[in-house]
Amino acid sequence: MRVRLAFLLAAVLISFAGCEKRQQQTPSDRTTSPLPGVDACQLLSPAEVRALLGEELTNAAPSRSSDGALDVAQCHVQVPTFINSLIISVTRRAAGANGRDPREFWREKIERGEEAEAEGEREGEHERRPDAVEGLGEDAVWWRSPVGGALYVLKGDCFLTVSVGTTTEPDKRKERAIAVAHAIVPKL
Repeated sequence: MRVRLAFLLAAVLISFAGCEKRQQQTPSDRTTSPLPGVDACQLLSPAEVRALLGEELTNAAPSRSSDGALDVAQCHVQVPTFINSLIISVTRRAAGANGRDPREFWREKIERGEEAEAEGEREGEHERRPDAVEGLGEDAVWWRSPVGGALYVLKGDCFLTVSVGTTTEPDKRKERAIAVAHAIVPKL
């Protein structure tokens, strides 16, 4: 009986020892690292955030999601003036039989979306259409919206999305997203 009790106690202690409190990532703890196993919050250093956004990094909030076909690693890059913050996402093929090539998704959603937007514009149904962006990855497009905008960049086996808020006029949003993407794309 004592042996069983000692064994049970040891098992419980080992279980608790294996549990550790997850620490929040602080700007000084982060380093830049390339793929694979993307951590979108490590794609920009605190110094790069300061240079690109003009403010100190206050928090980098990572998240991950998957629909079984595509995996998305995301980071909400936060600075003191919240509307100057941005979201970085890297989308890749999900592991397993249902994994989907991000290039296929790109062709279906981005390229067809450009065609549909252009067609709608010809018919007068749509006032916005994406802008092609040269010199980023293999293909890049900027989609503007009334509350922000997003830059999509295809490179290799993934695509990058940089979403910016309403901090500045539309042209400044696009410029900011492009500058951020130029800092990230070489790391993909």
